[in-house]
Amino acid sequence: MRAAARAKPKSALPLEYNLLLTATLCLLAFGAVMVYSASSARTLLQGEGDGTAFLVKYVAYGGLGLIGMHLIARRGLDAVVKLTGPLLAFAFVCLVLVKVPGIGVTVNGARRWLGAGPLQFQPSEVAKLALVLYGAKVLAQRPGHIRTPRDIAPLLLVAATAVLLIASQPDLGTALVVSFTVAAMVVAAGLPIRYLLIGAAVAATLVLLYALSA
Repeated sequence: MRAAARAKPKSALPLEYNLLLTATLCLLAFGAVMVYSASSARTLLQGEGDGTAFLVKYVAYGGLGLIGMHLIARRGLDAVVKLTGPLLAFAFVCLVLVKVPGIGVTVNGARRWLGAGPLQFQPSEVAKLALVLYGAKVLAQRPGHIRTPRDIAPLLLVAATAVLLIASQPDLGTALVVSFTVAAMVVAAGLPIRYLLIGAAVAATLVLLYALSA
């Protein structure tokens, strides 16, 4: 009995980690199928390889993400909290740099990328992660006390600024994804649904006006 107790791992990973890892692997597998399905025929027809270039890149980035996930899980939440501020600042700096002529990369009329050659990235993707971490940090500071938008004014202001910067690239799809993500977080934290409906009505009006003026 004692031998069995000694053989048991000292720091078994919690159930939540295993559930998150399983969900992440499922999403990665589904995404890999979609990426290959959408890109293989195009790359073959354009003579750019055997059709797996985008899939290989996707798998490589997915692997790096899994390694990062495991390292952060080992270090604990304190490391994530410390990283949130610098990551959010970096995301906003990059979102602004995208708009600077000569720095932001324009493709098909949209200026959404930074970098050069194959080493390009979209700052909006960094902003997604930074806003989720910042939102979790703000909402965790007031558990059970979020009743009006005023209670989360800093989060709403930061999210609205990021959405405007992303939409101006223009990248309305990513701006909507960020809006829906933040909305889901604040509702899950306890904000009454009526405020979400009011915000959705205002956002829909702004999107309609933007579409008519484009």
